[in-house]
Amino acid sequence: MKTILAFFPLLALPGLTAAQEADCLCRNDLAFVYAEMQKLPSYKDQIEGQAASEYRTLYEELQNAVDCRETTAECFSLISRLFIPIRDKHAGVRGVTKRFTQTDLTDSAIVADYRRSEIFLENPRVAVDLDSLHQALSNRGTEEVEGIYYYRDLIVLGLFRTAKPDSLLGVVLRSEFPLWEPGQVVFQLTEYAPNQFHSIHPGLLRRNLLFFKNETYENQRLIETPWKKFPDRIDYHLIEEGAETFSFRTIEEGIDYLRLGDFSINRENRAKADQFYAQIKGQLKSKHLIVDLRNNSGGGNKTSKQFLKLLRSYARKGNVYLLLNRGCKSNCEIFTLTLQRSKKVQALGLPTQGALSYGTNYGRRLPSPSGRFEFVITDMDFSQYLPYEEVGIEPDIRLDYNRDWIEQALEIINGKND
Repeated sequence: MKTILAFFPLLALPGLTAAQEADCLCRNDLAFVYAEMQKLPSYKDQIEGQAASEYRTLYEELQNAVDCRETTAECFSLISRLFIPIRDKHAGVRGVTKRFTQTDLTDSAIVADYRRSEIFLENPRVAVDLDSLHQALSNRGTEEVEGIYYYRDLIVLGLFRTAKPDSLLGVVLRSEFPLWEPGQVVFQLTEYAPNQFHSIHPGLLRRNLLFFKNETYENQRLIETPWKKFPDRIDYHLIEEGAETFSFRTIEEGIDYLRLGDFSINRENRAKADQFYAQIKGQLKSKHLIVDLRNNSGGGNKTSKQFLKLLRSYARKGNVYLLLNRGCKSNCEIFTLTLQRSKKVQALGLPTQGALSYGTNYGRRLPSPSGRFEFVITDMDFSQYLPYEEVGIEPDIRLDYNRDWIEQALEIINGKND
């Protein structure tokens, strides 16, 4: 079993034979990702001249850090650093593992077999008294990233700084989730700016390694992942669970609400979008229209363009209020920027994801030589939006995390009517 040291640089070990070097899984995977990165539109746009020389130096440093004894997690940590200099949130690397179903989690034989697996036994752990850690972290203030976090009612986690001031570990303190047990490290954060982090975080159900380049601590939670300090607090900035993907209703006289939750271009969603568009295209007649784009993770113009045309036409006379959060990504963000060309369109909420300058047309994923990782490539170039990449679209008015967003939008609208 690995200890806390698994996330940090390895100590020098005796040399390997030529045969061992040739079969070095991490070295081969690192070389593969480095070569593929150079084919991306984002690399070609951003990495040239001195930047290309610095990127090559980074790669050589990472290769020199490889000793061919790395665990999967250690190798993933090295590979993920290749993504830091390039702004392209659609590109990425992730671990390849089996996905568990909810039924699997209730099967004691499947769970027991998993707990004997290499991925479970390799998971880094901490050798500290967990009760003492829990007590110490319980006293952290809400403005501090350190503290106690929850994943629903299934996992209690302690997040604390290590001896390296910019490094934090999230450790399971209590677990009712069969795939995780107390003492295991769930994720590592590296702070690159106040309350902003690079994060290596396995999926909780699939246990596949993921890299989040722009994790943020805000409103007593980690924004990119499900961990929060107050599990019972309502997340008003998120669309409520079970909400219809597309919906339209009148909230009060002169104010309508339009929910556009998904611009995916798969056949099922396009059919649903087309049917919804046909139902509402003649109904936008109120003076004010709230358009809810929260958690719309994007898609393509084949789905969104009909709504874009409809709303641009509406905005010649009516007022549009877009509800945005970090779940608005990709085509949702391009949709937003296009609408904002009208002076009668106002954005409310929080900054969007900042994943719009590049895209993937076919969703291609390339397996690494070892088969332990897959490289998510981008093949579409929208680099005219590069100023928004990893930054997002800032709303005209930020809304309060702790109050209902529809009610706040109504206050803004009615304030204009006064």
